[in-house]
Amino acid sequence: MVRLDFTARPPKRADLLQKYGVRGLPTILFLDPEGKVVGQLGTRDPNGVAREFAALADKYRPRFPWEASLEAALEAGRKDGRPLAILFTDGSKEAQATEAAFDDEPVRGLAARIAAVRHAIAKDCTICEAYKAAPGGRVVVVDPKSEDPAAAPLASLAGIQTCTTLAAGLKAALEKRKAAAAPAATPENGDASVEKECRMALMLARNFINQKAFDKAEEQIRKVLEKAPEGKLADQAKALQREIDAAK
Repeated sequence: MVRLDFTARPPKRADLLQKYGVRGLPTILFLDPEGKVVGQLGTRDPNGVAREFAALADKYRPRFPWEASLEAALEAGRKDGRPLAILFTDGSKEAQATEAAFDDEPVRGLAARIAAVRHAIAKDCTICEAYKAAPGGRVVVVDPKSEDPAAAPLASLAGIQTCTTLAAGLKAALEKRKAAAAPAATPENGDASVEKECRMALMLARNFINQKAFDKAEEQIRKVLEKAPEGKLADQAKALQREIDAAK
């Protein structure tokens, strides 16, 4: 908030009085970031002042960037890799409260990590049926890259959601997706215990091959391939298997 004193004679920055059409003092104007007047305080009553400030703050506060349509949101998610939160709304107070929660922190702060779209609940809507939309609103979080996003949602949040519960649900969905995308533990990504077991199994397999105990050797080879299906250790196990096949 900026306070300008125009009581001096002649007033400093008189150009501002003309620019903003100030006719009397005191005058309180509300400007947007570009300097455009978006409102003027019309009351001196303390409660009225509070209401006008609150109304303008709500009108111009940052909003969650909703996607235009479900189809566009799914396509965008496939490209940028973000999960998608679908708000199924029936216009009820519960659904409106959940929609408003998207505009509050910390939910709005998740916009860079998760996309969102609104979809109206309607009778005989196949999309609503697929995602199990319910009266009162439901937020379903899906992975757009999934072959069938509706079949295995990352989260399904029913009923009124506050910014706190909504943020918690969205963060849990993000963690679930992250865990699902994480590579399985292999010697190549740092699991020392798995590497040790695989190397021991390869050594035993070699000894069994030398003894022509091929069944026991193949048992050790299978252990390696189960624990490390790809990578150098898997290549060594496959080489031993080819050696067995040639010897049989």
